Amino acid sequence: MLSSDYDSGAGCFAHFGRRLVDVAGINAGARVLDIASGRGAVLFPAAERVGAGGEVVGVDIADAMVHATSEEAARRGLKARVSVMDAEELTFPNEVFDFVTCGFGIMFFPDQDRGLAQMRRVLNLEVVSLYLLGGLRKATTYIRF
Repeated sequence: MLSSDYDSGAGCFAHFGRRLVDVAGINAGARVLDIASGRGAVLFPAAERVGAGGEVVGVDIADAMVHATSEEAARRGLKARVSVMDAEELTFPNEVFDFVTCGFGIMFFPDQDRGLAQMRRVLNLEVVSLYLLGGLRKATTYIRF
Protein backbone atom coordinates (compact mmCIF):
# COMPACT_ATOMS: atom_id res chain seq x y z
CA MET A 1 0.00 0.00 0.00
CA LEU A 2 1.32 3.46 -0.88
CA SER A 3 0.88 6.43 1.39
CA SER A 4 -0.41 9.74 0.06
CA ASP A 5 2.12 11.57 2.26
CA TYR A 6 5.13 9.68 0.89
CA ASP A 7 8.03 12.16 0.57
CA SER A 8 5.74 15.10 1.26
CA GLY A 9 8.46 16.90 3.19
CA ALA A 10 11.80 18.30 2.09
CA GLY A 11 13.35 14.84 1.78
CA CYS A 12 16.10 13.59 -0.48
CA PHE A 13 13.69 12.99 -3.37
CA ALA A 14 13.20 16.76 -3.80
CA HIS A 15 16.97 17.31 -4.03
CA PHE A 16 17.42 14.61 -6.66
CA GLY A 17 14.31 15.75 -8.52
CA ARG A 18 15.78 19.25 -8.93
CA ARG A 19 19.08 17.72 -9.98
CA LEU A 20 17.39 15.52 -12.59
CA VAL A 21 15.67 18.58 -14.10
CA ASP A 22 19.04 20.37 -14.22
CA VAL A 23 20.88 17.42 -15.80
CA ALA A 24 18.11 16.95 -18.36
CA GLY A 25 18.40 20.58 -19.40
CA ILE A 26 14.64 21.06 -19.43
CA ASN A 27 13.99 24.44 -20.98
CA ALA A 28 11.24 27.05 -21.01
CA GLY A 29 8.36 26.08 -23.28
CA ALA A 30 9.16 22.35 -23.28
CA ARG A 31 6.61 19.55 -23.07
CA VAL A 32 7.60 17.18 -20.26
CA LEU A 33 6.22 13.83 -19.12
CA ASP A 34 7.20 12.79 -15.60
CA ILE A 35 6.73 9.07 -14.98
CA ALA A 36 6.07 7.79 -11.45
CA SER A 37 5.59 11.37 -10.25
CA GLY A 38 4.96 10.41 -6.67
CA ARG A 39 4.75 13.60 -4.62
CA GLY A 40 6.22 15.84 -7.33
CA ALA A 41 9.98 15.70 -6.70
CA VAL A 42 10.67 16.01 -10.45
CA LEU A 43 7.27 17.32 -11.55
CA PHE A 44 7.38 20.57 -9.55
CA PRO A 45 10.86 21.75 -10.61
CA ALA A 46 10.06 20.74 -14.21
CA ALA A 47 6.87 22.83 -14.12
CA GLU A 48 8.77 25.80 -12.71
CA ARG A 49 11.39 25.44 -15.46
CA VAL A 50 9.03 25.19 -18.46
CA GLY A 51 6.97 28.16 -17.31
CA ALA A 52 3.63 29.28 -18.71
CA GLY A 53 4.60 28.41 -22.30
CA GLY A 54 5.38 24.78 -21.54
CA GLU A 55 3.48 21.75 -20.39
CA VAL A 56 4.27 19.24 -17.66
CA VAL A 57 2.25 16.07 -17.24
CA GLY A 58 2.84 13.61 -14.44
CA VAL A 59 1.64 10.04 -14.19
CA ASP A 60 1.63 7.68 -11.25
CA ILE A 61 -0.08 4.38 -10.63
CA ALA A 62 -1.14 5.34 -7.08
CA ASP A 63 -4.41 7.25 -6.94
CA ALA A 64 -3.67 8.79 -3.51
CA MET A 65 -0.33 10.11 -4.75
CA VAL A 66 -1.94 11.63 -7.85
CA HIS A 67 -4.61 13.34 -5.77
CA ALA A 68 -2.15 14.76 -3.22
CA THR A 69 0.32 15.89 -5.90
CA SER A 70 -2.43 17.54 -7.96
CA GLU A 71 -3.54 19.48 -4.88
CA GLU A 72 0.03 20.55 -4.11
CA ALA A 73 0.64 21.68 -7.71
CA ALA A 74 -2.51 23.82 -7.51
CA ARG A 75 -1.47 25.20 -4.12
CA ARG A 76 1.90 26.21 -5.62
CA GLY A 77 0.22 27.74 -8.65
CA LEU A 78 2.05 25.42 -11.04
CA LYS A 79 0.82 24.53 -14.50
CA ALA A 80 1.11 20.77 -14.14
CA ARG A 81 -1.45 18.02 -14.35
CA VAL A 82 -1.15 14.58 -12.84
CA SER A 83 -3.10 11.48 -13.84
CA VAL A 84 -3.37 7.89 -12.71
CA MET A 85 -1.68 5.83 -15.39
CA ASP A 86 0.49 2.73 -15.70
CA ALA A 87 3.87 3.67 -17.18
CA GLU A 88 3.95 0.37 -19.04
CA GLU A 89 0.71 1.33 -20.83
CA LEU A 90 0.89 5.06 -21.53
CA THR A 91 -2.23 6.39 -23.27
CA PHE A 92 -0.53 9.37 -24.95
CA PRO A 93 -0.06 9.61 -28.72
CA ASN A 94 3.36 8.95 -30.23
CA GLU A 95 6.08 11.60 -30.16
CA VAL A 96 4.32 14.28 -28.09
CA PHE A 97 6.88 15.08 -25.36
CA ASP A 98 10.27 16.79 -25.57
CA PHE A 99 11.48 15.26 -22.31
CA VAL A 100 10.53 12.19 -20.30
CA THR A 101 11.76 11.95 -16.73
CA CYS A 102 11.47 9.21 -14.15
CA GLY A 103 12.99 9.77 -10.72
CA PHE A 104 13.24 6.68 -8.55
CA GLY A 105 10.33 4.87 -10.19
CA ILE A 106 11.66 2.50 -12.82
CA MET A 107 12.89 0.02 -10.23
CA PHE A 108 9.26 -0.72 -9.38
CA PHE A 109 8.20 -1.56 -12.95
CA PRO A 110 7.42 -5.27 -13.36
CA ASP A 111 8.61 -5.03 -16.99
CA GLN A 112 11.27 -2.33 -17.31
CA ASP A 113 11.78 -2.96 -21.03
CA ARG A 114 8.10 -2.34 -21.69
CA GLY A 115 8.14 0.83 -19.60
CA LEU A 116 11.22 2.13 -21.43
CA ALA A 117 9.65 1.32 -24.79
CA GLN A 118 6.55 3.31 -23.82
CA MET A 119 8.70 6.26 -22.74
CA ARG A 120 10.61 6.19 -26.00
CA ARG A 121 7.37 5.97 -28.00
CA VAL A 122 5.98 9.22 -26.57
CA LEU A 123 9.20 11.18 -27.13
CA ASN A 124 9.44 13.64 -30.00
CA LEU A 125 11.86 12.03 -32.46
CA GLU A 126 13.44 15.42 -33.14
CA VAL A 127 14.43 15.86 -29.49
CA VAL A 128 14.62 12.42 -27.83
CA SER A 129 15.60 13.11 -24.23
CA LEU A 130 14.83 10.45 -21.65
CA TYR A 131 16.24 10.82 -18.15
CA LEU A 132 15.98 8.20 -15.44
CA LEU A 133 17.32 8.18 -11.92
CA GLY A 134 17.88 5.00 -9.96
CA GLY A 135 17.12 1.33 -10.03
CA LEU A 136 17.46 0.07 -13.59
CA ARG A 137 18.34 -3.59 -13.60
CA LYS A 138 20.07 -3.48 -17.00
CA ALA A 139 21.28 0.09 -17.61
CA THR A 140 23.11 3.04 -16.12
CA THR A 141 21.69 5.61 -13.75
CA TYR A 142 21.21 8.35 -16.39
CA ILE A 143 20.16 7.44 -19.90
CA ARG A 144 19.96 9.78 -22.85
CA PHE A 145 18.76 8.44 -26.21
